[in-house]
Amino acid sequence: MPKAKTNKRILITGASTGIGRSATEILAGSGDTVYACARKTSDLEELAKIPHVIPLLLDVTSREQIQAAVQKLEAEAGSLDALVNNAGISVSGPLMDLPEEEMRAQFEVNVFGITNLTQALFPLLHKAKGRVVNISSIAARLVTPFLGPYCMSKFALEAYSDALRRELRPLGMKVVIVQPGPTQTAIWGKTDPNTEVYAGSVFEERAKKIGKMMIGRANSNAIPAEDVGFVIYQAIHAPRPKIRYLITPEKLPQLLLSKMPDSVIDLALSQVFG
Repeated sequence: MPKAKTNKRILITGASTGIGRSATEILAGSGDTVYACARKTSDLEELAKIPHVIPLLLDVTSREQIQAAVQKLEAEAGSLDALVNNAGISVSGPLMDLPEEEMRAQFEVNVFGITNLTQALFPLLHKAKGRVVNISSIAARLVTPFLGPYCMSKFALEAYSDALRRELRPLGMKVVIVQPGPTQTAIWGKTDPNTEVYAGSVFEERAKKIGKMMIGRANSNAIPAEDVGFVIYQAIHAPRPKIRYLITPEKLPQLLLSKMPDSVIDLALSQVFG
């Protein structure tokens, strides 16, 4: 736990479990006031038990709930020191078989939910010269088969973050990207892959095999959510934070993410995933 006591006002989406919950506990434990967002009443009740935490009902796809959150912050805080865009879902499956509505759902949460919320909170962030911390993923740098929609959404988030960082820099505001590898989080459990959509597909056998393999690898090599939470603390409190924080103990992604040709990366991934 950070030793220094601070008093920043921070909003974190997807705060009920995993990375969001860990970041909430770490930041609140340092003395920050954390507006911890969740979609379920039961989760809000649990978050309310943490000192310095103010639970906030927020589904990032709901314009009404976004506006209600802004009004609450305007009334209670007047400004916002940091926004942590952590809420997200994962849609998986063969790109040639996935229905359009599943692809759209992926982007509604992971992209438009973030852009809409950040835009709505911008006046409050501007007042405090606050920071935006976007929780991306190693999937924004290393694309794996049958996880296309999730990877696509994270690539979009990276582009959004780069553009936003360059637009806000003259205002004295910072945008930070956190790129965790597989993490001990409930995101995969919350997103139930619909294997029926590719039943009988030419991709069925391979997609199921790779899905089980990826879940197994994630469970065995997952980063503790607390590790990502501490990085989020640094991203908010460091005087000069990094633009990107890549968090992964695995050597293969680090090797592939060096300047290797795409053909070499394709070959390496085919050896792992088939």
